[in-house]
Amino acid sequence: CVLGSVCDWEVLYQRLSFDIDLSQRSITAVTILAVTAHNTAPVGDPKTRKNQPNVPTQHGRLYLNCSPQVNIQKIMVDGVETEFHHRRFDSENNSLPDQRTFPETEFLADPPKLSDFRSLDAYDAAFNTYLDWFDQGELCINIPEKVSTKEPFSLDAAELPADTLNSPILVVIRYIIENPSGAIEFTQPDERVARSAWAGFAITEFSNSSSWFPCRNSHWERYSFDIDITVPSTYRAFCPGRLVKVSPANETQTKHTFFFEVDDPILARNMTFSVGEFETVDDTALNGTLSIHHCMSSGFAQRDDFMHTVTCTNEIFSLFSDFLGQPYPFSTYTQVLLGRTASDVQSFSNLTFISADLIHSDAVIDQTWVARRTIAEGIARSWITHTVHTRTLADHWIIEGLVGYLVAMYIERAFGRNERRLQRQMATDLVVKLSSLPWTLPISAESYGAPSDIHSTHFRTKSTIVMHMLADLIGETPFRDVIRQLISDDDELSSTTDAGQAATTSIPSVNQGTPLAVVSDKPSTGGSARGISTKRLLKLCRHRSALNLDDFCDRWINGVRCPILKVDAQFERKKSACKVKIEQSGVVMHGILKVYVYETDQQVYEHESRMDTQVESFVFSCHSKVRKNRKRFSTETGEEIGDDDDLSNGEEEVLDGDDGSSGEMGPDDRIGKKLKNDTPVRWVRVDPKIAWIRGLTLDQLPLWADLELRHSPDVIAQIEGAICLGRALLRGVISAQRGKEKDPMQTLMAFNALKYCLENPDYFYQVRVVAAQQLALCCRPRKLSGSDRQLSVLVDFLKSRLYSAPDRQLVEPSDFSDFSEHLVVRGVVHALTSVKVSGSGAFPLSHQSAMDIVIDLLKYNDSSQNYYVDGYYISSLLNSLSELSTRNQSYQERIHNEIIRFLDNEQLFPSYRRVVTCACLLAIARVQVATYRRNLPVSRPEDSSMRLGMELDPIDTVPPEQPTAQHEIPGSDFDLLAFTEDPHSPSVQVAAVAAAAEVAVYRPSMAILIANALSKQRSPSIRLRMAEAWASTWSHVVLDSSSPFESYETVSARPVVDSIWNLLTGPFAFLCHRFRIHMWVVFAAAFGTSTPKCLSSECLIKDRDILANKSMQKLPNAVRRSAALIRQKRTHEVQFSIKKKKGNTKKSDYMKATNETPSTVNMTEDITMEIL
Repeated sequence: CVLGSVCDWEVLYQRLSFDIDLSQRSITAVTILAVTAHNTAPVGDPKTRKNQPNVPTQHGRLYLNCSPQVNIQKIMVDGVETEFHHRRFDSENNSLPDQRTFPETEFLADPPKLSDFRSLDAYDAAFNTYLDWFDQGELCINIPEKVSTKEPFSLDAAELPADTLNSPILVVIRYIIENPSGAIEFTQPDERVARSAWAGFAITEFSNSSSWFPCRNSHWERYSFDIDITVPSTYRAFCPGRLVKVSPANETQTKHTFFFEVDDPILARNMTFSVGEFETVDDTALNGTLSIHHCMSSGFAQRDDFMHTVTCTNEIFSLFSDFLGQPYPFSTYTQVLLGRTASDVQSFSNLTFISADLIHSDAVIDQTWVARRTIAEGIARSWITHTVHTRTLADHWIIEGLVGYLVAMYIERAFGRNERRLQRQMATDLVVKLSSLPWTLPISAESYGAPSDIHSTHFRTKSTIVMHMLADLIGETPFRDVIRQLISDDDELSSTTDAGQAATTSIPSVNQGTPLAVVSDKPSTGGSARGISTKRLLKLCRHRSALNLDDFCDRWINGVRCPILKVDAQFERKKSACKVKIEQSGVVMHGILKVYVYETDQQVYEHESRMDTQVESFVFSCHSKVRKNRKRFSTETGEEIGDDDDLSNGEEEVLDGDDGSSGEMGPDDRIGKKLKNDTPVRWVRVDPKIAWIRGLTLDQLPLWADLELRHSPDVIAQIEGAICLGRALLRGVISAQRGKEKDPMQTLMAFNALKYCLENPDYFYQVRVVAAQQLALCCRPRKLSGSDRQLSVLVDFLKSRLYSAPDRQLVEPSDFSDFSEHLVVRGVVHALTSVKVSGSGAFPLSHQSAMDIVIDLLKYNDSSQNYYVDGYYISSLLNSLSELSTRNQSYQERIHNEIIRFLDNEQLFPSYRRVVTCACLLAIARVQVATYRRNLPVSRPEDSSMRLGMELDPIDTVPPEQPTAQHEIPGSDFDLLAFTEDPHSPSVQVAAVAAAAEVAVYRPSMAILIANALSKQRSPSIRLRMAEAWASTWSHVVLDSSSPFESYETVSARPVVDSIWNLLTGPFAFLCHRFRIHMWVVFAAAFGTSTPKCLSSECLIKDRDILANKSMQKLPNAVRRSAALIRQKRTHEVQFSIKKKKGNTKKSDYMKATNETPSTVNMTEDITMEIL
């Protein structure tokens, strides 16, 4: 809490009583709070009110958080009816008409109407005033004078006897919720929607709990709960805590009531409920000490599929219990799989909501990774959020980091160490990418506009990475001991807090004849528990490792920007040393960077390199020596195979493939070659343990990269070696085309190494996919129907595995029995479609062989004899199909026909989770993007966003002798937003918004239609996921392109500004702060944080007036946010320095091609979308 008056009453206990009517979408409820006087110190004493010591205590009024959709009927205090004031927001202007009725808020400013301005800077300044009111509480309850609180308000607290203080009183609130527009999801059976059933549940996150019951929305105030829920007799109810009993609610027994008790104090945001028609399966874990309940909406899926999905639960509990050194803090654990959820997983104490879309059979092998990771995250979050209590919101990254660390442990247990390493490298690359966004905040910052900011992908991902870095820094065993000590310290702190004593009073509940009684022995932490802080965590780590972690905290916890490292490693023969040059682009970081040199004596030498400037060069002497008559060793086994006499005489060799040969290499050709760059160094690695959050591009000798790819046990090292070989091969191909090739032997070695990696099943599947990507990047056919050896390798690889022998003309039936090989085939198809041939226009065109293969695989796909489901395979092919670029009208129609054919087939034979429909919508969107791009000037053709979709050359770039066809591209008039309504499944509706958002980048009017679709959406969960998809799509467009929203700067974009702004300031944004943050990102991506250029000067004046308002700058949240931003800027200036390049140097084609080489790990598209 920020304001002191909120803390003048401490909540000891709360009871909730609900009578839920799903058919009427209404809840009749009664809540009882046992509260006691708090902050009884004299005015001016800073010990009890640090924020505002001069504000007198206000025990005559009780403030609670309560949403406007909660319609309060009556409030009683100790049996006496009292007056109350419930502040409401006008749905149009978000005004506060009755704000002056709060006596303690004279120092707060009147919140301005958010609809009066259009700048995000002004919006943030104005919204601070709303946050102040939220912190104060929307519901003010007058405490009647007739109620005896055993504390005379006219006397000083010091004059009262000790036993008369903190005597609790009971506050009874009766209210009704009808047709809620947020925080509560109701689903009803619909004949048009498959697998729909009666269900209702609460979407509770940080500040959402007050949207369905009055409470305290603080991050530190915990107290006990009792919940009883009355539903029809055919329904079941689930809540956090333990189920005490189930009893009939009326004489006819048409309804029954579920009674739950939460003995341990929890936060209000950890409360939720779920009611409906459920199927339940009971299980046990941890040697029978833990009862597990698996619940699924009735009839949603087959029971065998349901059990196959949740079969990993016992293994997860055992793994987490061994690591944390303690049993699960509750005696029961319940996971409910629901049809419509705001996210794949939501955890509340010992209850977890999981998306029922994750239910799959053993035939849907693609979903196994996602489902198990989601279940592990739900268990980890349930465990950690209850055992680890953070002190402030700035310390919440500790919880997110621990949850991510535990999930990574399970990924290693279930899928292997390579998968865990790969996921960590991918997460690092994602954080580096997202850190460049202007609205990205540190993970430990007090400058959040609302707690929902910490739901961002950057926050969750970076918190996990920082926790991994801490574990690597101090060691896994000491890190485990630190976590155990944190949990034990927090448990001791919670157990030593004073337990609140509440009086026992019988009050009639919603159900006549059923009394409510407040339990007197319920514990409460109130505001006395301090919790765990970032400082405490780093202190324990420092004691375990004797390391100074101040720089670590400033860089990665309090900092945002991440460096991009470009490393060049060479060998100096005169000095017999390895020279490593490291360049930091953009952001310059100061600190120690570790470089590892692997030498031929089978030793690894670690060197600590100090980075102080933008470019640093280091020379490391080699311990091994190069002999003049060096023995010959096998690159496969490392064993000596012969004398130096058998080596070649050093004459130049013809590059295989250039003399008309096939360029294939036999087993004996990979050994015994004497290269001019034969050195004592095997390979070099920079920061292999990922001690820095950085982007990395490593360029070393091809021989070193070859040895790294063949002999390194680390999957990330193998990928780095493959990328380095691809860069060397690209240099050789470009030089050969220009007739200036210097070392064909190195080019041949790089080609053979990549080909060997692609065809060798012993490599990890993702390493083989990266090798295919490097070969595709080096393809340089001169004609659309031409070929070269790189392209031939990819085409031959696909035909050997997907086409029937001997002529390789017919597509074989699908077979996914070797799933690793199947994933490689997907990656090779995607790599082949990325091969482009320079055409006569501005945009490159796809190779003819790539188009023929992808179209054939879709057209002749046969999975009748395949045990596994092919939905994800077809989805991957459709994504590859949408990336094809052609000017041939025949190919355009074939591509369009395949997309529409699969879209129509989905109506009769729906795929799992409708993944094929989602892929079709994305493909159609890319076709439409190509249509709108034809008349746009191409400023940066190398942008990834400029290579999306089936493309035609723009009219102004086609040579005069080749007139442009005047036909319309198929699919340009397809209505994507027609799929955002029922009866389409939630995943299809969200995919339709994501696809339409891509089109909206080039067609501003589409953004208005998207905003209208969000406004009409009745489901709060689907609306939130739509907003998240919109924000994610536009954020990636900003990252991948330069000035992508130029069409939004014209005057005609004014309706777009208004439509997005109405969502940002509308009632949905106040009911769900996550929705508000997503819409904030959407507006910032298109128009920036200042006043949009398309608006008039009047809006600019209003925005400046808001920013120049000094009274608003003195408000509590504004002061706190400003101070946090100043500290963040100060930390940034100390740790980083920005280097701006002088002038624009023209790069050669070789440099352009080299910079396009990916330096990060790429995943298959389906896994990437699940993580994002």
